[in-house]
Amino acid sequence: MKSVIGLVMLFSAWQAAAQTPGSNVSVPARSGPPLYLRDLFSTPLQPKTYAGIEGTPFLEDSWVQANLKVDGNRHIDSIFIKMNLYEKKIHFRNEGGEEMVITMNVNEIRITDSNSTHRNAVFLLGFEQDRNGFFQLITNGKKMKLLKKISVYKWETKPFGEEVKRRFEITEQLYLFANDRLYEETKNCLSVATAFLEKDDALRYISSNGLRCNKLADLVKLVEFMNTASKIP
Repeated sequence: MKSVIGLVMLFSAWQAAAQTPGSNVSVPARSGPPLYLRDLFSTPLQPKTYAGIEGTPFLEDSWVQANLKVDGNRHIDSIFIKMNLYEKKIHFRNEGGEEMVITMNVNEIRITDSNSTHRNAVFLLGFEQDRNGFFQLITNGKKMKLLKKISVYKWETKPFGEEVKRRFEITEQLYLFANDRLYEETKNCLSVATAFLEKDDALRYISSNGLRCNKLADLVKLVEFMNTASKIP
């Protein structure tokens, strides 16, 4: 596997702001010399093993090629990463093969690796209610988005007369994103009604179609309707 090409990545769409909130990296107003990824927003990863724990803390164990959007609209293309869902971190390798962790704010991950089981998947990060969670974009729209949060938890069990067993387990949870807020899925659509800009239209559509707000297919229909309804401003 190729390492990040020289780890020299040019950022596009530079903003004129001097410093981005939540970041310790100053952004120049115009393009300058090539910038080194490791110098900008990486930190060496302390050696850590998950010996004795079944499963994996990563979305995929192998390195996958991806494009990243960081601190707004600046991009880093063709970087090999691992998404650590347990520790909520993004790993990459420097030119010496050393594993690093990205410390700048990543807003979007788009997996481009043709060998990845998540090819073309887009993950959004940095939501106010969950800064470090990985939310896969299921249905996009200007008014509302349907997201799937993917997490990994470590579970411990101790069968009678046996040693403690540890394993990583992946969990998935659907969310609506509207009005700059995340709304967790629920069977009762009234519980997420505040997500709808046109609540009456939404509730009529839900009722007439027998939708449940904890069903993926139903939420896809609902989000598509809410993004195209003519009465929605």
